[in-house]
Formats: sequence, structure tokens, C-alpha cells
Amino acid sequence: MDRGAWRRLEDGFAADVFVRLGTAGAV
Repeated sequence: MDRGAWRRLEDGFAADVFVRLGTAGAV
């Protein structure tokens, strides 16, 4: 995979983690 694809994968994973942490903290 090229670097751009890895960056998008990491950014998507980080965003998902932050969303999960945010929703868990809100509940």
C-alpha cells in the first residue's frame, strides 16, 4: 500500500477511536 492509503487508514482509525471515547465519556 502507498503512504497516502496508510495515512487515510490511520486517520480513519483514530477518528473512530475518538468517536468511541467521546460517546463513552458522554454516556
